[in-house]
Amino acid sequence: MRRIFLQNFTKNLNEYNLSQTHREFHHIKNVLRAKPGDLFEVFNGLGLTGVAEIVKISSNNIKLIIKSSEQKEIRFSKVNIAIPVIKHNPYNFILKSLIQLNINKIFPYISEYSIAKNMPKNKFEKWNNIIIEASKQSGNNYLIPIEKLYDFNEILDMKSDLKICFNNSADKFIKDIQDSVVKAKEILLLIGPEGGFSKFELNLLEENFFTIVKLNSNILRSEVATITALSIIKFLAGEL
Repeated sequence: MRRIFLQNFTKNLNEYNLSQTHREFHHIKNVLRAKPGDLFEVFNGLGLTGVAEIVKISSNNIKLIIKSSEQKEIRFSKVNIAIPVIKHNPYNFILKSLIQLNINKIFPYISEYSIAKNMPKNKFEKWNNIIIEASKQSGNNYLIPIEKLYDFNEILDMKSDLKICFNNSADKFIKDIQDSVVKAKEILLLIGPEGGFSKFELNLLEENFFTIVKLNSNILRSEVATITALSIIKFLAGEL
Protein backbone atom coordinates (compact mmCIF):
# COMPACT_ATOMS: atom_id res chain seq x y z
CA MET A 1 0.00 0.00 0.00
CA ARG A 2 1.27 3.49 -0.84
CA ARG A 3 2.47 5.46 2.19
CA ILE A 4 2.11 9.12 3.11
CA PHE A 5 3.57 11.09 6.02
CA LEU A 6 0.97 12.80 8.20
CA GLN A 7 2.81 14.58 11.01
CA ASN A 8 -0.31 15.57 12.98
CA PHE A 9 -1.84 12.08 12.75
CA THR A 10 -3.17 10.97 16.16
CA LYS A 11 -5.60 8.36 17.46
CA ASN A 12 -7.95 11.15 18.57
CA LEU A 13 -8.73 12.54 15.11
CA ASN A 14 -10.34 10.60 12.25
CA GLU A 15 -10.61 13.30 9.57
CA TYR A 16 -7.80 15.28 7.92
CA ASN A 17 -7.78 17.99 5.28
CA LEU A 18 -4.60 18.51 3.30
CA SER A 19 -4.24 21.95 1.72
CA GLN A 20 -2.10 22.82 -1.29
CA THR A 21 0.78 23.69 1.04
CA HIS A 22 0.86 20.23 2.67
CA ARG A 23 3.99 18.27 1.74
CA GLU A 24 1.90 15.34 0.41
CA PHE A 25 -0.70 17.29 -1.59
CA HIS A 26 1.14 17.44 -4.94
CA HIS A 27 2.34 13.84 -4.63
CA ILE A 28 -1.13 12.45 -3.97
CA LYS A 29 -2.99 14.57 -6.51
CA ASN A 30 -0.58 14.97 -9.40
CA VAL A 31 1.98 12.16 -9.11
CA LEU A 32 -0.14 9.29 -7.84
CA ARG A 33 -3.31 10.71 -9.46
CA ALA A 34 -5.35 9.44 -6.56
CA LYS A 35 -9.13 9.51 -6.57
CA PRO A 36 -11.90 9.17 -3.96
CA GLY A 37 -12.00 5.66 -2.54
CA ASP A 38 -8.24 5.10 -2.80
CA LEU A 39 -6.55 3.79 0.34
CA PHE A 40 -3.17 4.86 1.72
CA GLU A 41 -1.05 3.86 4.67
CA VAL A 42 -0.34 6.91 6.84
CA PHE A 43 2.34 7.31 9.51
CA ASN A 44 3.36 10.13 11.84
CA GLY A 45 7.04 9.27 12.39
CA LEU A 46 6.39 8.34 16.02
CA GLY A 47 5.25 4.78 15.40
CA LEU A 48 1.56 5.41 14.77
CA THR A 49 0.36 4.01 11.45
CA GLY A 50 -3.05 3.67 9.91
CA VAL A 51 -5.14 3.19 6.81
CA ALA A 52 -6.71 6.31 5.32
CA GLU A 53 -9.32 6.61 2.60
CA ILE A 54 -9.55 9.60 0.29
CA VAL A 55 -13.12 10.87 0.34
CA LYS A 56 -12.70 14.11 -1.60
CA ILE A 57 -10.14 15.76 -3.89
CA SER A 58 -10.41 19.30 -5.19
CA SER A 59 -7.98 21.78 -6.70
CA ASN A 60 -6.93 23.02 -3.27
CA ASN A 61 -7.87 20.33 -0.75
CA ILE A 62 -7.70 16.59 -0.11
CA LYS A 63 -9.94 15.10 2.56
CA LEU A 64 -8.91 11.86 4.28
CA ILE A 65 -10.80 9.64 6.71
CA ILE A 66 -8.87 7.22 8.95
CA LYS A 67 -10.23 3.69 8.71
CA SER A 68 -7.90 2.08 11.29
CA SER A 69 -4.78 2.85 13.31
CA GLU A 70 -2.05 0.94 15.15
CA GLN A 71 0.98 1.85 17.26
CA LYS A 72 4.01 -0.04 15.91
CA GLU A 73 7.03 -1.14 17.90
CA ILE A 74 10.32 0.52 17.04
CA ARG A 75 12.75 -1.43 14.86
CA PHE A 76 15.63 -1.47 17.33
CA SER A 77 19.22 -0.81 16.32
CA LYS A 78 22.15 -0.40 18.67
CA VAL A 79 24.19 1.42 16.01
CA ASN A 80 24.63 5.21 15.93
CA ILE A 81 26.63 6.72 13.08
CA ALA A 82 28.69 9.90 12.72
CA ILE A 83 29.09 10.84 9.07
CA PRO A 84 31.10 13.75 7.66
CA VAL A 85 29.35 16.40 5.62
CA ILE A 86 30.31 15.86 1.98
CA LYS A 87 29.05 16.97 -1.42
CA HIS A 88 25.30 17.30 -1.94
CA ASN A 89 24.30 14.29 -4.07
CA PRO A 90 26.45 11.62 -2.37
CA TYR A 91 25.25 12.83 1.04
CA ASN A 92 21.62 12.51 0.01
CA PHE A 93 22.35 8.95 -1.12
CA ILE A 94 24.00 8.20 2.24
CA LEU A 95 21.00 9.46 4.20
CA LYS A 96 18.56 7.41 2.14
CA SER A 97 20.70 4.31 2.60
CA LEU A 98 21.01 4.78 6.37
CA ILE A 99 17.24 4.91 6.74
CA GLN A 100 16.80 1.79 4.62
CA LEU A 101 19.39 -0.09 6.65
CA ASN A 102 17.88 1.22 9.91
CA ILE A 103 20.10 2.87 12.49
CA ASN A 104 19.47 4.58 15.82
CA LYS A 105 20.84 8.12 15.41
CA ILE A 106 22.70 10.15 12.77
CA PHE A 107 25.37 12.70 13.71
CA PRO A 108 26.61 14.85 10.78
CA TYR A 109 29.96 16.44 11.63
CA ILE A 110 32.78 18.66 10.38
CA SER A 111 36.46 17.81 10.91
CA GLU A 112 39.83 19.28 9.91
CA TYR A 113 39.92 17.91 6.36
CA SER A 114 36.19 18.13 5.65
CA ILE A 115 35.56 19.67 2.25
CA ALA A 116 32.17 21.09 3.23
CA LYS A 117 32.61 23.69 5.97
CA ASN A 118 29.66 26.08 5.74
CA MET A 119 26.05 24.99 6.08
CA PRO A 120 23.08 26.81 4.47
CA LYS A 121 20.28 27.50 6.94
CA ASN A 122 17.83 25.32 5.00
CA LYS A 123 20.14 22.29 4.87
CA PHE A 124 18.62 20.57 7.91
CA GLU A 125 15.11 20.91 6.46
CA LYS A 126 16.29 19.32 3.22
CA TRP A 127 18.03 16.50 5.05
CA ASN A 128 14.97 15.76 7.17
CA ASN A 129 12.74 15.80 4.08
CA ILE A 130 15.03 13.17 2.56
CA ILE A 131 14.69 11.12 5.75
CA ILE A 132 10.89 11.35 5.55
CA GLU A 133 10.84 10.20 1.92
CA ALA A 134 13.26 7.35 2.66
CA SER A 135 11.11 6.29 5.62
CA LYS A 136 8.03 6.25 3.41
CA GLN A 137 9.81 4.05 0.87
CA SER A 138 11.45 1.66 3.33
CA GLY A 139 8.56 1.14 5.73
CA ASN A 140 10.22 2.80 8.71
CA ASN A 141 7.56 4.11 11.08
CA TYR A 142 9.91 6.08 13.34
CA LEU A 143 11.75 9.08 11.90
CA ILE A 144 15.41 9.66 12.74
CA PRO A 145 15.64 13.47 12.60
CA ILE A 146 18.93 15.31 12.20
CA GLU A 147 18.98 17.96 14.90
CA LYS A 148 22.29 19.78 14.49
CA LEU A 149 25.75 19.85 12.95
CA TYR A 150 28.48 18.50 15.25
CA ASP A 151 32.15 19.36 15.37
CA PHE A 152 34.84 16.72 15.73
CA ASN A 153 35.33 17.31 19.46
CA GLU A 154 31.65 16.66 20.15
CA ILE A 155 31.95 13.29 18.41
CA LEU A 156 35.04 12.49 20.51
CA ASP A 157 33.11 13.17 23.72
CA MET A 158 30.18 10.88 22.89
CA LYS A 159 29.67 7.91 25.19
CA SER A 160 29.12 4.42 23.84
CA ASP A 161 29.96 0.81 24.77
CA LEU A 162 32.01 0.53 21.58
CA LYS A 163 33.34 3.35 19.42
CA ILE A 164 34.65 2.29 16.00
CA CYS A 165 36.53 4.26 13.39
CA PHE A 166 37.72 2.87 10.05
CA ASN A 167 41.09 3.99 8.73
CA ASN A 168 43.50 2.40 6.25
CA SER A 169 46.49 2.94 8.54
CA ALA A 170 45.02 0.68 11.24
CA ASP A 171 46.64 -2.58 12.31
CA LYS A 172 43.36 -4.21 13.36
CA PHE A 173 40.81 -5.71 10.98
CA ILE A 174 37.07 -6.13 11.35
CA LYS A 175 37.41 -9.79 12.34
CA ASP A 176 39.45 -8.66 15.35
CA ILE A 177 36.50 -6.75 16.86
CA GLN A 178 33.70 -9.21 16.14
CA ASP A 179 33.26 -10.26 19.78
CA SER A 180 33.20 -6.64 20.92
CA VAL A 181 30.47 -5.80 18.39
CA VAL A 182 28.31 -8.72 19.57
CA LYS A 183 28.69 -7.81 23.26
CA ALA A 184 28.19 -4.05 22.95
CA LYS A 185 24.77 -2.66 23.86
CA GLU A 186 25.42 0.56 21.93
CA ILE A 187 27.87 1.23 19.10
CA LEU A 188 29.12 4.51 17.67
CA LEU A 189 30.41 4.14 14.13
CA LEU A 190 32.58 7.02 12.87
CA ILE A 191 33.12 7.50 9.13
CA GLY A 192 36.08 9.61 7.99
CA PRO A 193 35.81 12.74 5.80
CA GLU A 194 36.72 12.91 2.11
CA GLY A 195 40.16 14.27 2.98
CA GLY A 196 40.74 11.63 5.67
CA PHE A 197 41.66 12.23 9.30
CA SER A 198 44.72 14.26 10.23
CA LYS A 199 47.41 12.63 12.39
CA PHE A 200 46.32 14.87 15.24
CA GLU A 201 42.72 13.66 14.91
CA LEU A 202 43.80 10.01 14.80
CA ASN A 203 45.71 10.51 18.03
CA LEU A 204 42.66 12.10 19.61
CA LEU A 205 40.49 9.18 18.50
CA GLU A 206 42.79 6.72 20.23
CA GLU A 207 42.92 8.87 23.37
CA ASN A 208 39.10 8.91 23.44
CA PHE A 209 38.78 5.11 23.24
CA PHE A 210 37.90 4.70 19.57
CA THR A 211 38.85 1.31 18.16
CA ILE A 212 40.48 2.03 14.79
CA VAL A 213 40.21 -0.78 12.23
CA LYS A 214 40.94 -1.26 8.56
CA LEU A 215 37.91 -1.57 6.29
CA ASN A 216 39.56 -2.22 2.95
CA SER A 217 43.00 -2.10 1.39
CA ASN A 218 41.64 0.37 -1.19
CA ILE A 219 40.66 3.95 -0.41
CA LEU A 220 36.86 4.14 -0.58
CA ARG A 221 34.65 7.13 -1.32
CA SER A 222 32.72 8.34 1.72
CA GLU A 223 29.37 7.01 0.51
CA VAL A 224 30.84 3.58 -0.29
CA ALA A 225 32.70 3.42 3.02
CA THR A 226 29.57 4.40 4.96
CA ILE A 227 27.30 1.73 3.48
CA THR A 228 30.00 -0.96 3.58
CA ALA A 229 31.00 -0.25 7.18
CA LEU A 230 27.43 -0.03 8.44
CA SER A 231 26.37 -3.22 6.67
CA ILE A 232 29.30 -5.16 8.14
CA ILE A 233 28.73 -3.87 11.68
CA LYS A 234 25.00 -4.55 11.54
CA PHE A 235 25.66 -8.05 10.23
CA LEU A 236 28.09 -8.77 13.07
CA ALA A 237 25.59 -7.31 15.54
CA GLY A 238 22.86 -9.63 14.26
CA GLU A 239 20.74 -6.83 12.82
CA LEU A 240 20.91 -7.99 9.18
